Amino acid sequence: MAAASVLVACPAAAQSAAPAQAACAATASRAAGLKFVPLSESLSELSISVAGSQDRLKLAHAALLQGPCASDAAATRMSLVLFKDGTVFAAHANDRFSHSPNLTGQKLGIHPAGDPHPALPQGRFIMASQVDKARTAAGEHALDVGVWQANGAYVVAAYTQHAGVFSAPVELLRSTQPIRSVTYFPSPDSNSGTLGLLADRGDSLASINLDWNHEALSRTLRAQK
Repeated sequence: MAAASVLVACPAAAQSAAPAQAACAATASRAAGLKFVPLSESLSELSISVAGSQDRLKLAHAALLQGPCASDAAATRMSLVLFKDGTVFAAHANDRFSHSPNLTGQKLGIHPAGDPHPALPQGRFIMASQVDKARTAAGEHALDVGVWQANGAYVVAAYTQHAGVFSAPVELLRSTQPIRSVTYFPSPDSNSGTLGLLADRGDSLASINLDWNHEALSRTLRAQK
């Protein structure tokens, strides 16, 4: 697998000028010091292995994210950073971040741990994100992607939901490092998009973007309509 760039969030503990935790609690302080810096690593260097059947999942480009309040990040979605308290910041072309008060985790399609979800054998559900959704006379149909902790690894898997009934999760990838979240950003082609992982890496966080063609899973979803 060729090396590609990833997003890395360096937490407060790794910053020599880290502010007090109280400062990071203030919304206006979140953007202080946040910036993107180039980094290149392979999937294996990121402790990630793609499931054998998922040849349409490829490591993509991204950037480094550094900042004294970065350890409070809960998820990343392209240029957006979602913090644990629900606030969202967006990166701009001048490498500055601004608060996006109209954006929330729910608007980004994020499902927290308490939302309904399918079971993964011996797994603990962490969260999920919406990929595709449709409502017909037969009910609601959805394709989601979630994260589970299972058997010493963190598993990212996709699943469908029809009228409240879940399919069995289909594993996309797994990591030996803790994965906090997975997000999805659609491309103009409705059968593909970008998965965003936020993973712990010792004293830092890595937000990893992967191109994902989910045509086969979307076909299954459409067949249920």
